[in-house]
Amino acid sequence: STAAAAAASEAAPKATHQPKDPSKAPASPETPFAPTPDRKYKYFQNVEITPGGVAIVRFDNPDKKVNTLSFALMHEAQSLWNDDIHSDHSIKSVVFTSAKESGFIAGADIFDIQRVQDKSQLVPVIEQALNFFLRMKSKGVPLVAAIHGPALGGGLEWAMWCDYRICTDSPSTKMGL
Repeated sequence: STAAAAAASEAAPKATHQPKDPSKAPASPETPFAPTPDRKYKYFQNVEITPGGVAIVRFDNPDKKVNTLSFALMHEAQSLWNDDIHSDHSIKSVVFTSAKESGFIAGADIFDIQRVQDKSQLVPVIEQALNFFLRMKSKGVPLVAAIHGPALGGGLEWAMWCDYRICTDSPSTKMGL
């Protein structure tokens, strides 16, 4: 969304002597994505809102066997939240889950992190993520992580920002930082 792009642009360093925002760096080759009514987002299925006002957000990266928190996914998550959830007063709670049988979120996308030579350039990315989670909490509705399979690193951090965590009893369900 333009609001999310404007916010990201404001958060990006302005002066030429400051490091470039690594979250804007070109990603590794992936499947090109064009939104359709059936699939508005690349890294998420369309938000489902139940008659009772529960928004179901399903992580679903089509380019990988597991969901990871890439820079692109985090930008898209902010757009999804702002466009589909934050201002919708009919939403009484939000459930985050995965559309993949392989698991919830397997952590940060290590390829994004590897492309950043100066790791101090990750500080603004971490600050943007923190601000996003604070914005999610500011909606004032219960947030639930429905976890099947691994919730590792950033995936567990996402779950910990939720008010509740519900896990399957599958042997593949593991949590760890």
